[in-house]
Amino acid sequence: MTESDDYHQSKLKNIQIFNEREIYSCQGENYQEALLNYDQASKIDAKNDLVWYKKGLILSKLERYQEALLSFQQAVDINY
Repeated sequence: MTESDDYHQSKLKNIQIFNEREIYSCQGENYQEALLNYDQASKIDAKNDLVWYKKGLILSKLERYQEALLSFQQAVDINY
């Protein structure tokens, strides 16, 4: 495995950890904590469309609709 492979595996593992935290936070309806997790995840991997999509969902739950739209747009932009 190369250094590049190790780096990508590490990023993927970090994103998975944040995803697990988000699920736990949302079960308790702690959307602010879930948002903090996705803020951190987006800093680790700004090119991960799923991170931006889920961040948009959390922002919607918090009724922060303009920010949610920006997050959804970021997810779309990554894919196109």
